[in-house]
Amino acid sequence: MTSEEAAARITGPVELLFIDGDHSYDAVRRDAELWLPRLIEGGIVMFHDVATAAYDGPRRIVREMVCRSPLFHGVRRVGSMLVAERTAHRSPGAAIWGTTAGLLLYLYDCKRALRRLRY
Repeated sequence: MTSEEAAARITGPVELLFIDGDHSYDAVRRDAELWLPRLIEGGIVMFHDVATAAYDGPRRIVREMVCRSPLFHGVRRVGSMLVAERTAHRSPGAAIWGTTAGLLLYLYDCKRALRRLRY
């Protein structure tokens, strides 16, 4: 079923959220907007294909909605996924790391764009 259909059926909070599907920016944004507000404090979100070269939609959404957000800490990469934990307030150190992780994802996309220009 689609994210919208699942959100209509599952109305309560979630402890573990795995976002994977259509990898376009708009689709990943819609999934994140539907589900991230339902993630409980201490809950884990996993975005698939953030570290996969073929897709930039998940990376852009992670930068915007997780790395820059004061509601997530413990941002890390596990294989091709980015994982983070929902928190009430992140520490200054976690904020610096989230910003750094977002910058690294941005630089990854810049590097890919430069490679395409050369070939």
